[in-house]
Amino acid sequence: MRPALLSLLLATVALLGCSEEKDSPTAPQAPVEAAQLVPVLTALLDAVEGIDVVDLLTGGQQIEGVQGTLDITATQWTFDGYSPDGQTVLDGQLTANLLASPATLQGDLEIDGELQGDLRVDFTFDLSADEPELGGSLTFEGIEISADDLIAAAQIVGAGTD
Repeated sequence: MRPALLSLLLATVALLGCSEEKDSPTAPQAPVEAAQLVPVLTALLDAVEGIDVVDLLTGGQQIEGVQGTLDITATQWTFDGYSPDGQTVLDGQLTANLLASPATLQGDLEIDGELQGDLRVDFTFDLSADEPELGGSLTFEGIEISADDLIAAAQIVGAGTD
């Protein structure tokens, strides 16, 4: 089951991998939109590219970012000034429950970079379907954006950079 979760996350990373930073103000003036959180979602999901399943299941591993680190165990992700791209920096802790149905990844992170503020992560991963599905949401500064809206925004941002 855990390799299926990692496959889902890696597939989502591939989906988001073509997104690029846009020239925009340092902080949104209007309520946050899904497209503004694409770099944050990308940073979260880029973290899984370096995961070694054996290390994860036998105690965990540390992933070095362009700056900071991410310590991952089967039940917890700890971001310590972690940035995979040097632009979006994450601090905080997420709790993973890979045995739940659906599997969950939840917790609070602080974002620094182009977008700054508090982020609540509440993702689910339905591994029972033929195609694993990402669900749940991100809540940034009190505004909730569904995983479906984030994925749609990532596809639009990615299509605009080709």
